Amino acid sequence: MTPNVLDDVDFCIPTYNRADYVRILLDSLPPCATVHLRDNGSFLSDVDFNFKGQLNLEQDSSVVGMFENWSRVAQLGGGKWFFLTSDDDLYYENLQAELESVLANAPDVGMIVFGHNIIDSEGRVLNTWTPESPGLKQGKEVFDSFTYGVDARMPSILINRE
Repeated sequence: MTPNVLDDVDFCIPTYNRADYVRILLDSLPPCATVHLRDNGSFLSDVDFNFKGQLNLEQDSSVVGMFENWSRVAQLGGGKWFFLTSDDDLYYENLQAELESVLANAPDVGMIVFGHNIIDSEGRVLNTWTPESPGLKQGKEVFDSFTYGVDARMPSILINRE
């Protein structure tokens, strides 16, 4: 049996009282995905997301700042790779195939930057962004690419934990 590329990928989602957005995001993920959802303030206790993949919900009744919540959720999970995904983002339907293709050709890079669409509340594409280069980064180049700002949205950046 061929290993699933998503076995080594964690989707880390920080959220604060946005169950409806999280439900739509989870619906956009492949059913074999591993998700770490950090519920900042414990607002999602009674929510049934009906997610087919592995959903690990960490709840904290205290409310921490946005960057602290990002940091805490990024530390969850043990996959080699992780996405830090905002709760109002979505993934393309071909995510799994795209990851399989890219990771087969570059299994040890430090970061992979993908393109993304900006959509409105109706799902209409308002803008599209793609990286200038293939998006594969290693070592110091990972951080140098963001010296003057970050054009890529967080769910477009796959980070290697190693």
